[in-house]
Amino acid sequence: MKTTDLKIWLLRKGIRQVDIAKDLNIGRQAVWNVLHGRAKSKRVINWLISHECPYEYFEENQVLPCEKIRTCTSDNQQTERKE
Repeated sequence: MKTTDLKIWLLRKGIRQVDIAKDLNIGRQAVWNVLHGRAKSKRVINWLISHECPYEYFEENQVLPCEKIRTCTSDNQQTERKE
C-alpha cells in the first residue's frame, strides 16, 4: 500500500480518516492501521475504492474485482435512497 499517495489523495478529496471510520462504524485507529499497512481490511479498501481512490495505491491481493465493488456501491446507494 502506498501510504503517502493515499494521504495526499485523502487531502485532495477533503476526506478525513475519522470520516471513513464513522461511515464504516469502526475505530479511527483501525483506519490508520490500514492506511499505514499495519492491518488489512477489505471494508476500508472497498470504501476507498468506492470513493474513486486509484487502484494502483493498493496491493493486488487487497482489491476486489470491479464488478463486486460496483454491485456493493449500487446496493448501498439504492438503500440510502429508499430511506
